[in-house]
Amino acid sequence: MKNPLIHLFYQAEDYFFRSISEKFLDLENQTTVYYTGIPSDNFNLLIIKEDIPDIIEGILASGTIFFKENPVPWSIVIAEDCLTEVTKNNIKQYGFFCSDVTVAMFLDIRIYDMLANMPNLIIGDVNNKLDHWAQPLLQAFESTTEITNQYRNIHYNALKKAKKFYHFSCYQDENPVASLTLTINEGVARVDDVGTLPFYQNKGIATYLVHYAIGEAKRLGATSCFLEASASGLSVYQKIGFQPLFKNHIYNLKLY
Repeated sequence: MKNPLIHLFYQAEDYFFRSISEKFLDLENQTTVYYTGIPSDNFNLLIIKEDIPDIIEGILASGTIFFKENPVPWSIVIAEDCLTEVTKNNIKQYGFFCSDVTVAMFLDIRIYDMLANMPNLIIGDVNNKLDHWAQPLLQAFESTTEITNQYRNIHYNALKKAKKFYHFSCYQDENPVASLTLTINEGVARVDDVGTLPFYQNKGIATYLVHYAIGEAKRLGATSCFLEASASGLSVYQKIGFQPLFKNHIYNLKLY
């Protein structure tokens, strides 16, 4: 992993997922398993960070054994540059298929310019009101009440463990309409959980909220910020100033 920015991306990612996980397992060659216990493959991951065709079968076997002992849906996340034909074939043999491609992104906070305030919007630090933070996420990610409540609870536990998590919600008419999570570790920030109620989407609210979080990260001493963008969010984050680093391929277990 020669690119120092990619190293920092994984550092920020690892801090976030270790903080919300009940269990985690470090395997060979920068590969880690994260288990949150939430019954969704979005929250239980085997993340592969290196080109490992010679040991990929052993890595997949270890991940499979781990999740058989801790039965929840899970996903494999692997950087595009690491996807050799050998690796693809091994992943396919374990019954996984590529369901999504995301983009790891970077922003240099030192040269970041804050967006002007939007009228009629109030942003609050809701670390003490995680119910408010969770409300927009339920509909934004088309989740279930059970999964959203479990996700809220593991964020609450991360705060109890004094992890540097900052939860923000944007309000309109005193109702939370958008939320996100900011984490900071050793001067490196990461943005997660950016979600807006469907009725309020495409109005610039999430963009303003991300700008606000970056401003808070800068105020708290962070010098760089990372996130993982979906295809639909890529252009939005580029307009904010984030630059693409690499692509991740997300593999889910194929169900017949």
